[in-house]
Amino acid sequence: MLIDRVDEKYWQFLEAVSKVDEVAVDCETTGLNIWKGDRICGVAIYHPEIGAAYLPFRHGEGRNLPLDRLQDVWRVLQGKKLINHNIKFDVEAMWLDGFDLPERVEDTMLAAHLMNENEYKRNEQGRVIYRSGGKPATDYSLAALAQKYLGQADTKDQMDEILRARGLGKGDLWRLPPELVEPYAAGDVVLAWQLRDFYVPYLQLWRLYDLWQEVNEYCLIIAKMEIRGMQLDRDLIYRYMAEAEQMRERARGEIQQMAGWELNPDSPKQVQAWLGLPSTNRKYLDALMVMLPEDDPRRTAFDKLLEYRAWAKVNGTYYQPYLELCDEHGVIRSHFLLHGTVSGRLSSYEPNLQAVPRYSKVYKVKDVFVARPGYTMVSADYSQAEIRWGTHYAREQNMARNLLEGLDIHSVTAEMLNIPRDAAKRINFGIIYGIGAKSLAEQLHIPEEQAAEYLRRYHSLYPGFRALLRKAERVAEERGYIRMFTGRVRRYDEHSPARKASSNLIQGAVAEMIRLAIQRLDRMLAGTDSHMLLQVHDQIIFEIPQGREKELVPVIREGMERFSDYADQLMVPMKVDISVGPSWGQMTEWEEEESTNG
Repeated sequence: MLIDRVDEKYWQFLEAVSKVDEVAVDCETTGLNIWKGDRICGVAIYHPEIGAAYLPFRHGEGRNLPLDRLQDVWRVLQGKKLINHNIKFDVEAMWLDGFDLPERVEDTMLAAHLMNENEYKRNEQGRVIYRSGGKPATDYSLAALAQKYLGQADTKDQMDEILRARGLGKGDLWRLPPELVEPYAAGDVVLAWQLRDFYVPYLQLWRLYDLWQEVNEYCLIIAKMEIRGMQLDRDLIYRYMAEAEQMRERARGEIQQMAGWELNPDSPKQVQAWLGLPSTNRKYLDALMVMLPEDDPRRTAFDKLLEYRAWAKVNGTYYQPYLELCDEHGVIRSHFLLHGTVSGRLSSYEPNLQAVPRYSKVYKVKDVFVARPGYTMVSADYSQAEIRWGTHYAREQNMARNLLEGLDIHSVTAEMLNIPRDAAKRINFGIIYGIGAKSLAEQLHIPEEQAAEYLRRYHSLYPGFRALLRKAERVAEERGYIRMFTGRVRRYDEHSPARKASSNLIQGAVAEMIRLAIQRLDRMLAGTDSHMLLQVHDQIIFEIPQGREKELVPVIREGMERFSDYADQLMVPMKVDISVGPSWGQMTEWEEEESTNG
C-alpha cells in the first residue's frame, strides 16, 4: 500500500500502527552515505494485523508526503520494538531525521549470524565462493536468506531492472516515483518480519534467543558509537601530510645517491636491479635483514628503502582517506559490522579504525584523533586477554601463578626454558592458535628443528595448553560445534576446520567479554556525558568530561574487569591498562594513586 497524501487512509494507518507493540521498519534513502548528506526518502512499515505501507518523503519524481509529516511517523514509532534486517543503518538514518534511538530492536541479520556464522555465498551450481586469501565468502543479505529459508525472492532483481531501464544505478532509487518503489520497499519489511518469525524457534532450540536479545541491545550501543564518531584535527593532518611528502622526497634523494643514478624507488624492477635481489617485498627484506651481518652495507639501503615506502604509504592509506571520509565538522565515523567475524568480534570499514598503525616517527596517525573541547580521551586495554582466557580454559597452573604474581610472563618463560624472550613472547601469544614449528621458525627466522625444540620445552612447562588444543578439537569434531561461556556457538564443516577450535574458543571468549563490558559500561556511564567511541580488538576508546577523570576512570576499569558475573569464575582475573590524554596518540598511563591522591 502506498500512502502519499495526508488523507483518511494516512491517519487510519498511523492510528493502527500506534496500537501495536512492534513493527518491521525499513528506510529507503537517497544513498548509503548518510553522514555526508544522504537522507531518508521513504519509510516502509509492516505488521500482520495492519499490512505493509510505504510512505514517501523525498522522491525526485511523483508525489511525496510533506517532509514535516515525518514527525508523525516518528511519533507513532517511538517506544515500539523495531524489526528489520541490518537495523543499525535504519535507526541511524532515522536519528538524523529527528527520531530518538529506540530502546528495543530485533535484527534478523544478527539472528542469521548467531544461527549460522558460516552462511556461505554460493554460485549458481551451489558451490561455495571464496574470497581472495582463500576464505569462504558469506552472504547475510535479506535476498539470500529469504530465498534460502523462506523460499521467497525479494523484489531486488526487479527493482534493479527498473533502475537499469531508466539508466539509473543502485543508489538512485529515490529518483523513481514512489509507486515504482512501493512493491520493493513494502516487500522487504514483510520478508524481515517473516524471517524474524522463522529464526525465533531455532534460536530458542539452540538456546540462543536470550543472547540474540543481548546482541540487539549491543547493536544500539554500537549505533551510538557511530553517531558520536571521532574528532579529527584536520590542521594537524595537513601538517603531517606535508611532512610525510618532504621526508619521502628526502628518502628518494638519499636512495638515488646510494644507487648513483636516478632510480625510481616505486619501481620494483629498478629496485631489484639496484640491490641484486629476486624480490623487494617487506617480508623478504625483513627475513634477509635477520641473516645479514651487522656491518653489511646493504642494511643501510634496505632501511632507507623501507623508510621511503613508509613515508609514501602514510598519506595515501591514512591521512588522505580520513580527510575524504570525515564530515564538514571533521568528525569521522567508522562502520562497524556485528556479523563480520565468526567470533562475534566487531570489524570496521570506511575507514578501518581497527587497523590504525602503531605509533612511530612515520605513523603518527593516532595523533590526529583528538578529544573534543571539554573532554579527555581514555584508552582502556585488556592486558593479555587471550593468554588469561587460555590459561582459564586450560587450567594451566604454572601460567596462572605467573600471571597472579604480576610477573613478566615472557621473561619468566624465556628464563625457565632457556630461550630468547622474543621466542617466548611469540609462543605465549601463538600457542592458543596452535602455532607449529614451521610457523614459529618463519617468525623467528630460525631452523625448524630449533623451533620444534622451543615448543617441546614450552609444552613441558605449560602442559595445559596442549591438552586444551586437543580437547577443543576433539569436542568440535564430535559435536560439530563449540559453545562460548555466553552460549554463542562456533560451528565446523569442511570449510572451517575443527583444528582451530581452541583459538576460536579463546577469541570468542574475548569477543563476548568485550561485548558484555561495553553493554555494562553503557549502563554505568549513563548520565555522565561520557561516550564510547571505538572498539579496537581488546581496547575501548572513550571520551569523558575533563576534570572528572578521578571519578570516571575507576568506573571504566571496574566495568571492564568485572564485565559480568562470569568474571568471578575466572582462574586469572582480567586486568585493564588505562591511559588518558588529549588525543589517541598522546596518552599517558593512568596511575591508580592518581585516582586517590591526586
